[in-house]
Amino acid sequence: MRTTLPDGREQKLVREFFGGARSGFFVEVGANRPQQESQTWHLEQLGWTGVLIEPQPDLADDLWRVRSAKVFAVACSSPGNAGRRMGLHLAGALSSLDRDRMAPGVEPERVIEVPVRTLDDILIEARAPTQFDLLSIDVEGHELEVLSGFDFARWRPRLILLEEQRLVCPARRDDRRGATRTLGYRSQILSWPAVPHRAQRVARLAPAAA
Repeated sequence: MRTTLPDGREQKLVREFFGGARSGFFVEVGANRPQQESQTWHLEQLGWTGVLIEPQPDLADDLWRVRSAKVFAVACSSPGNAGRRMGLHLAGALSSLDRDRMAPGVEPERVIEVPVRTLDDILIEARAPTQFDLLSIDVEGHELEVLSGFDFARWRPRLILLEEQRLVCPARRDDRRGATRTLGYRSQILSWPAVPHRAQRVARLAPAAA
């Protein structure tokens, strides 16, 4: 996840939030690589377990080999997209289901078809505990759709790491070129009870179907 915090600082804040707990349950949507830039590897090393969701087949295979958490080789999206196969635009860690929402300047290498499920459906199959500890979502612009398929009232995660994509907006008057400008990305760390008030409000903005 791209973040405005220095390297390792976000992980340190997460550990501090949970008081260095040696057990817990995490859910990482868009897990990508097993260790590098992982939001949950440092917790698994402490003794945590959880769910890793990664649609890229080769990366999912790596997760199965290296990690002890349950791995689901699917993409998460809205209830309207669940059960379909969607095109994943491959660009390494910047891969996305949404070509128009990919990071500025990123050109996908190719497109592959991947199965799609809601986050609720995956957590039910994984027998995830209600009121689990950490939810991390980093899916390159598809966060709203993921949230629309997640029941906050049922699961009540204690902490959410959510990548927020700041959209392209009109240039300010002092921008000489008069072009649009991209504000980029940042990470949000939401803890209960802020989660239902902020993340759930964001989820309602998601389209019901693609």
